[in-house]
Amino acid sequence: MPAVYTRTGDKGTTALFGGSRVPKQSIRVSAYGSVDEANAFIGAAKVQMADDELRDFVHHVGHRLFVLGSELASDSEGRAMLIGMVNDEDITEMEALIDKCMAFCGPQRAFVVPGTEATSAALHIARTAVRRAERMVLTLSEHEEVRPEAIKYLNRLSDALYAIARVYEVRFELKQIEAQVRAKVAAGSTELSDSTPTGSSEEEGMTTDNKVPSGPPWAVCPPPNWIHEYTPSTTVGSVESGQKLVAKQPESPVSSATKRYLVPTLDLVRCRLAGDTALRLARAKGVRITFAAVDQSGVPIMVQRDDDAPFVSVQMAQDKAYTAASMRMPTRDLGPLLADGGHFQGLHTSHGGRITAIGGGMPVFIQGTFVGAMAVSGGALDEDLELVTKALEAIGATSS
Repeated sequence: MPAVYTRTGDKGTTALFGGSRVPKQSIRVSAYGSVDEANAFIGAAKVQMADDELRDFVHHVGHRLFVLGSELASDSEGRAMLIGMVNDEDITEMEALIDKCMAFCGPQRAFVVPGTEATSAALHIARTAVRRAERMVLTLSEHEEVRPEAIKYLNRLSDALYAIARVYEVRFELKQIEAQVRAKVAAGSTELSDSTPTGSSEEEGMTTDNKVPSGPPWAVCPPPNWIHEYTPSTTVGSVESGQKLVAKQPESPVSSATKRYLVPTLDLVRCRLAGDTALRLARAKGVRITFAAVDQSGVPIMVQRDDDAPFVSVQMAQDKAYTAASMRMPTRDLGPLLADGGHFQGLHTSHGGRITAIGGGMPVFIQGTFVGAMAVSGGALDEDLELVTKALEAIGATSS
């Protein structure tokens, strides 16, 4: 194995691939040295990446940067011997990844301050190093010939690292929201468990199906077959030591799954999770919305307006939710039914004008049971539809 040191550079020059020697402080050496530095930062970010697809892409980028660095470290004779240099195919591949990442994150309409989480922070450091390398290569191009593809590759690479960093930031923020909701729900479940009798399930008329289920946040709410039972010493409106919480078995035999959720409901916990999900995804798209949820009768459960959401979206979101609950169908499907000759012709003139065919309202079904409706307003039609759909998915609900 050749020695690490050669002593050939002790006089302040270094050899290019091809045989010529240049000063170590030359623009060319600074250019390929900056590319080498950027590659090192990219490697430091890569080891923190948990996503296989993105990590594999970044690993591939590292190999391509070695090729690019070799090109920059070559004189004209050396470049003539190189093969497999970065090309338009590499750039197109990178643009495809950028588009995929930004489709997940949505357009960014504000500056991003690095430091949301460790992986994204490392990627931002790598991004700025690539930008510096790009500037050095551009400076070199003012004095010597540099292929345009080399400059384009570095330009797209910094964009790609930014896009990947945004993916990690959005995922982190979504996990934070989920953790907050889980903590709130778990706190409520713990309080319920602490109130339950300590005797055997047989003595208290309980089965294992009455236990608070584990799993996703929409599955940890207290099962609806938990009810309050009072001893004779308890009076209405008071809370005495005789009060206890037990599980009443249904009179008719039912399946285990039915015991767990006898009456699915659209409660405030589910609504908060759905609303937080919709608002978070909307912000990632640069959109400000209002989220509304109503029960089976169209009575409001929750209205959540984001900062700077259009004022008209507040009433519109509630009207969409009211309509979806009243008709038990997505508001976007109502247009033909309300038009002249439609099955519900003129219905939109009733109910105080609250019936609307504007898309963004969805009925909510949990385990096949209609429990209410949700709606989003404030974005474009496609955006409202996408966001309310994601809100339903967040609580394990469907629109039919």
